[in-house]
Amino acid sequence: MAGKRTTRLFTELWAMANHNAVVAERVAQFYARVHGVICEYVSELNPALDAAQAQTVALYISASMEGATPFLGHEKPWADRMPAFIAIAGKALVDLACTITPDDIAGLPQPCLLPQT
Repeated sequence: MAGKRTTRLFTELWAMANHNAVVAERVAQFYARVHGVICEYVSELNPALDAAQAQTVALYISASMEGATPFLGHEKPWADRMPAFIAIAGKALVDLACTITPDDIAGLPQPCLLPQT
């Protein structure tokens, strides 16, 4: 996850995808497959979600993981914290996948989050 090749390859692909339609399409295809795999796990962990909701959670999980690369990847400023990040992310993202509700995804306020009058 944090190897030199992975860190450099993906950050370069993301940059190239901003300027090259072919690269952008290939990157999108790659991530569509990744999101599909994650979505299968989300659906197993949380059958209350419909297919679109599970896909949204999968996208969130993927973005959360990928967003760590510029900070925690090979030779990045906080690379030494990768083991703790993996532990925290693993717990948080699995908990999220298990407990998120369709209402949470829709952005509906929960009773405990409503302002007190």
